[in-house]
Amino acid sequence: MSAKNTAGIIIATGYDSLGRQMNPLTPLGTTTIVKRIVLTYQLAGISPIIVITGFDGLSVERHLANYGVVFFRVENYSEIDFKTDILPALTYAAEKCSQIMVSPVEYPLFWTSTIKKIIQNDGQIRVPINDERLGYPFLLSADVLPELDTEKKFEGWMSFLNECGLDIRLIPVSDEGVACSIENIDHCNNILEQHNRQMLHPYVRLDIDYVTRIFDPKMKMLLMQIEDTKSVKTACSRISLSIGKAWEIINVLEDALGYQVVSRRQGGKKGGSTELTAEGEEYLEKYRLLEKKIQNYANEEFTKIFLTDVE
Repeated sequence: MSAKNTAGIIIATGYDSLGRQMNPLTPLGTTTIVKRIVLTYQLAGISPIIVITGFDGLSVERHLANYGVVFFRVENYSEIDFKTDILPALTYAAEKCSQIMVSPVEYPLFWTSTIKKIIQNDGQIRVPINDERLGYPFLLSADVLPELDTEKKFEGWMSFLNECGLDIRLIPVSDEGVACSIENIDHCNNILEQHNRQMLHPYVRLDIDYVTRIFDPKMKMLLMQIEDTKSVKTACSRISLSIGKAWEIINVLEDALGYQVVSRRQGGKKGGSTELTAEGEEYLEKYRLLEKKIQNYANEEFTKIFLTDVE
């Protein structure tokens, strides 16, 4: 199983599993705890990345708006209900991938190598363990979702999984970050530098310009969400973009290309819908292919130029 088939979820509702306030924008080093997890997921090849927001969700969404993540907003964030608040994001991830990484935002210091080790192992539920302490992120196989007891009261992931009666495979790791909560700030600071070292990577952003910019990662995310939801309004809510801005950049793209990328159907008995045209789907796929090839080339060259020892 490859990382390409693995989605990632970050629980960033503003409260931890014990009901205590936990600000996803808490700084750790030179970035925030939620952005640190997003970057770690990305470096491990996790996609899509879904962030479940809640308290001050708009600030968190704006903070991550340019990082290619999808947002699900929880309204009753101080008391999480699994069926209402968590399951929709898990279902979305399961539609995209065969397995799902899950981490609460208060555990921001696990390594990319830990993610890869968990993925390479077998088991429908895989939980890392370090020095006899269970940790995060854990992995769920998408096919176990129907077996989860969604009516149980949610009082933390580990107790929830145990109470569902499913087999859990423990994956021993040397990574202290899996069990290091941001509440133990001294421990976090002790292992922070080690985590920072494995974050070194090339960052490539692909823009396509005409007279002006017509396509970029934000447009990619918008079209992908329109393709999924058949709604510009829902698509915008998932990527922290205003509806007015969405139509503005769609119109600029279509004017430059000379054809429709998005089809509009006005509301009737069944309501309106928005879909990608065949040409829009093709353009999106070409962009994603080019983006992937450029990133792969950058990764290979970065390794050769920066990470290979010179004698």
